[in-house]
Amino acid sequence: MANATERSEHRHEFLVKPSAFDESNETIEAFIAQFERIANANSWDNVKMAKVFPALLPSDCVWIETIESLSSADQASFFEIKKAIEENNRGKRLKNMQDLANVKRNGNEALPKLAHRIHILVERVFGKFAAGNKIFLELFFFLNCLPLDIQILLCNPDIPKTVKDAVNAAEGLETAKAHFPAQIHCVK
Repeated sequence: MANATERSEHRHEFLVKPSAFDESNETIEAFIAQFERIANANSWDNVKMAKVFPALLPSDCVWIETIESLSSADQASFFEIKKAIEENNRGKRLKNMQDLANVKRNGNEALPKLAHRIHILVERVFGKFAAGNKIFLELFFFLNCLPLDIQILLCNPDIPKTVKDAVNAAEGLETAKAHFPAQIHCVK
């Protein structure tokens, strides 16, 4: 009977189930903020948070190395883990800023993939800062990755309102340019 009770209590350890960190779709700052809200809802203390948090990171995640570099005492404190990640992330932010400033389309990279890569970089660089302008930042960097002739056609007469609109229009223009080069008037 004790085993059934233990299992029952174990199953109800949380009200809100945390999800794993997906580095390709979210920033570590956003993940930590979400994790802290979940931990608060589940009434987890600092030690419990320190046990759960690393388990939500993929084994090849750069933040695992940051956590493993901490002393045993610091690894047992979520506050110390968070502090180490934030300090480590400051240097990564500068690299992300440089990557964003120099972002280019990789060969024949699919435009949705390029847009997603830009989205991640904008999120990593700006985080909560400039939240209302992120759509315009993403659109700006996306348009600047396109060839000048496509930019001109895409932004005439109006600039697309969203990155998704820009991706769809640019894909259409690229297809048209490939199939009907004489009919598409482009800048040389």
